[in-house]
Amino acid sequence: MRGRRRGSEGRAAWVSALATAMTLSSQLAGGNAALAQTSQAPASTQRSFSVPAGSLPSALVAFGKQAGVQVSYVPSIAAGLKTSGVKGTLSTDAALSQLLAGTGLSFKMTGAKTVVIEGASGGNSGAATLPGAIALDTIDVSGGGSAAAAADAPYQTPGSVNHISAEQIEHFRGTSPGDILKNAPGVMSGENRNSGALDVNIRGMQGANRVPVVVDGTFNTTTVQRGYQGVASRTYIDPDFIGGIDIQKGPSFGGEGAGAIGGLVSMRTINADDILLDGKSIGLRLKGGMGTNTTDLSDDVKWNQMQAAGWGYQSGDIERPALFDFTSAYGSAVYAVKNDYVEIVAGLSRKKSGNYHAGEKGPHAAKDIGPYTLCGPSECFDYEHYYAKPGLTPYLGGEEVLNTSEETSSKILKGTFKLDYGQTLELIATRYESEFGETYPNNFWRNDQSAYQAILSTADLKTYAARYRLNPADNDLLDLKLNMSATELTEYSAPNGGFVGIGKWSKVRGGDLSNAARFDTAAGEVKVQGGFSYLNEETGPTEDSAFQIPPSRQGERSEVSVFGQTQWTPLSWLRLDGGVRYQDYKVEDKLWIESFRSEAREGDAAGYSTGITLMPADGWQLFATYKNAPRMPSLLESTGGFLLVPNLDLVSERASNWELGVNFLADGVVRADDSLGLKVSYFDNTIEDYISRKAINNGGRLTLENIDQAKFSGFELSSRYKVSTFSAEISGTYYTNVEFCRTSTTCMDSSLASDYATNYIPPEYSANLTISNTFFNNALLIGGRVSHVGPRAADAETPLSGAFPLISAVQWKPYTVVDVFAEYRFNENAKLDFNVENLGDLYYVEPLSLALIPAPGRTIRTGLTLQF
Repeated sequence: MRGRRRGSEGRAAWVSALATAMTLSSQLAGGNAALAQTSQAPASTQRSFSVPAGSLPSALVAFGKQAGVQVSYVPSIAAGLKTSGVKGTLSTDAALSQLLAGTGLSFKMTGAKTVVIEGASGGNSGAATLPGAIALDTIDVSGGGSAAAAADAPYQTPGSVNHISAEQIEHFRGTSPGDILKNAPGVMSGENRNSGALDVNIRGMQGANRVPVVVDGTFNTTTVQRGYQGVASRTYIDPDFIGGIDIQKGPSFGGEGAGAIGGLVSMRTINADDILLDGKSIGLRLKGGMGTNTTDLSDDVKWNQMQAAGWGYQSGDIERPALFDFTSAYGSAVYAVKNDYVEIVAGLSRKKSGNYHAGEKGPHAAKDIGPYTLCGPSECFDYEHYYAKPGLTPYLGGEEVLNTSEETSSKILKGTFKLDYGQTLELIATRYESEFGETYPNNFWRNDQSAYQAILSTADLKTYAARYRLNPADNDLLDLKLNMSATELTEYSAPNGGFVGIGKWSKVRGGDLSNAARFDTAAGEVKVQGGFSYLNEETGPTEDSAFQIPPSRQGERSEVSVFGQTQWTPLSWLRLDGGVRYQDYKVEDKLWIESFRSEAREGDAAGYSTGITLMPADGWQLFATYKNAPRMPSLLESTGGFLLVPNLDLVSERASNWELGVNFLADGVVRADDSLGLKVSYFDNTIEDYISRKAINNGGRLTLENIDQAKFSGFELSSRYKVSTFSAEISGTYYTNVEFCRTSTTCMDSSLASDYATNYIPPEYSANLTISNTFFNNALLIGGRVSHVGPRAADAETPLSGAFPLISAVQWKPYTVVDVFAEYRFNENAKLDFNVENLGDLYYVEPLSLALIPAPGRTIRTGLTLQF
């Protein structure tokens, strides 16, 4: 049983405490930036190169991967430089000489597979590690990387991927964690205003581990029952500790991709290079900020102001904070140390925010028609404010949206140890504690219902990871990776009634072992990767919640996966890809209600992928992929709870995904100092035996079944144009077809009654335009984003009714929102951030919610980052 925790500490006191709890030493150290690390032949070996013209940092990434050498240099000496590229069969040193021609830089081979890039003075000190670029389903998928290389990677990857940088996270630090995903086309977070967590939807696929979110290789997604309105998957993160996000769309055939038929979201936490200044081996980053448009938490019993019976309220006014009344706060302190043998990162973070207020503008808020007298059969009521009809939700424009507060505390400790013979060992431990408000969707799915402030929910998440890599510089056939992780989560969720929290615990243990090899043959270069992964999940009610109704799920599930990938480049303009995966699972329902108990079940399945990429000219890629991948029934789908009777005949889903697309990345397209990145793709995803919920016994019970299939198809665009100090990005998604088929002859462009997918349906179209420009020698950055969201891509089948509908579609209306941001860097030690969310103060409801909750109105945030 959990209630509300209160505190009266000042908003800045804890920031000061974090700063004074650490001491900072000053020690300069030489270091090099490892830009691309692979294993290949000596510098004299002739090999085929195809590195396009463009920015030098991006070209060096491609060169390092093609040459199989580790390229090291200080990022600042290559910043802003261009190269004419290199193409043909050359030795490593001849190719690099051609690549650096005209840049004023030189190089020195420091080993058979290591090279140092030097400036005009021959200097090369630094301490930033820059691994290779990110690629979809390639042999070596590396996190991190230079900012330029990571930003270019989506336009050089034959498949749908997106990268979100730490800088983008900071610029669009919204009210909810899901706000950081908004720039990625086809990607949204469900329940974004009702949990303080992520529930990622990629191209209509959501829930039941269809889209895993992995942080440093750890899985921490949990599922919470939300009554008749379905379930919510939740992944808890702290944006202050996220160093970058990579998104793959569609099935993945790597170590973390078992069952990920919708896509995979891989996040990495910050490392030493995110904290340290150039040339420093010890550093401290302090970050703190404040926000507006929230109320202070209180123990008062609160209700929304509009009364359902009269569509008005009798007295008083909406008490919204003033425009520049800063009422929320966040802050973090991260310490880092790095040398040739070890890297250590330790950090603390905290955030506190009360309930936010809805926007006031636009056509979808209730309109005040002034004083009004409403008479019933026996008496009359005088309303000081009256509304002819309610708005899109029961909340008024500008009103405090109850149960939207959040108070979190996070810790991270991360160590990387560099051993002999190309060995590294990374150990990571984190803890995330949160107390947050949430509206129980079963009580709030109509716009004439009343809301009240319930108790707060809590989450306590602990994660542990160990990541080992053996990658000797002199062995092309050995790149061995062993990853192990563990997650422990305890959460108390506000249920129907909102007075007692229902507790549940979950534990996840997992790991994967793989090896990658690369070698040249007479028929071209070949890369091969293979390995296996293991995942075990357990969940159940906490001891103080064991006899609550509805009960938490209780069960255990394990899955083993064996996978392999091959990449063959027979010609400089042709690449062929393939992958296979075999999965085996076992699940047991341990629910304490005996009548729901089911037998242990097990099963297996296999999948494969194939792809072709044509590179007809520098900067161009034409690609086509087909992926056929299974998803075994999840722990949620295999256990009973809240009127749900397990289906012992449930079988795995199978995704058949086609994708056709084109990539283009080049410099000097219109002007000598510009660059253009473009990705256009068409996707056609069919999920056979899609698992759907349905009502049985006239709505008295629910169960899951395999329907014939679900279909999602459409077009996607990602683009970026830079010229001089100006940058523009346009992205968007348009669905041409969304339909569900109970049988092969009963397809409909509608979700099915009582199914969880009712509120997984994405907008028919959505688009983002982000522009920015720098001034004063790049010291000042000013930018903004315009986001447009269209209507549902498919209708919702009319649900069966009992006391409540057995799932109600939460409606939204098309909307356009403007966000702006600015950043001013005083010097290398201090940076000021400023952003405004929902500049026009629009009243709107976001897609994919389970309850009618308006999004935040105009919210101003300002933050200061100090690095020493």
